[in-house]
Amino acid sequence: VAWYGAGLIAEDRRLGANLLYFSRPITRLDYLLGKGSGAFAFGFLALTLPCLLVCSVAAFTSPEWSFLVEEWPSILKVILFSGIWVSTVTLLVLTVSSLVGRKSHALIGIIGTIVLTGGVSAVLAQLFQENVFSLLNLFQNFERLGEWMFDRWDSDHDVTIGQTIAALGGFWTTCLLILAIRVRKLEVVA
Repeated sequence: VAWYGAGLIAEDRRLGANLLYFSRPITRLDYLLGKGSGAFAFGFLALTLPCLLVCSVAAFTSPEWSFLVEEWPSILKVILFSGIWVSTVTLLVLTVSSLVGRKSHALIGIIGTIVLTGGVSAVLAQLFQENVFSLLNLFQNFERLGEWMFDRWDSDHDVTIGQTIAALGGFWTTCLLILAIRVRKLEVVA
């Protein structure tokens, strides 16, 4: 997703393609949905499709369709979790791409954002002896969300699922706000 999506908005701005896009009757939402759907499709192929393949094999190989009869919520949970994960990563990729001017810079920014949030959360958690700072780590939030969705949640967590969902919601809000501002500037220039 990062490799494909890194240049979607950055290269449009660098090459002036936004002038062509917004000279047509296209809205900012149409523009973002078009760019996001391409990146989301790659994420779907990389994450959701293999998970559905595993669920299909389990359904077909289980005696008397027991997996499908007894564990059908697992299939829905897999689709929901992977949809949330791919959507969040796609949103991150588009946001970083809107902030920089080249695909290579966007790739560095995407990887840097993921590594930096993980590192900062670990340092702050150690420094202040508070696990609440783990909410800054995007992938730890997804780990906790997955544990909760697939009924593997331990009561030993210092962070609640509500805090995890709020952290992901805050991440989405921040990304959507940045995207709205940056794409509005692209439209105004056009």
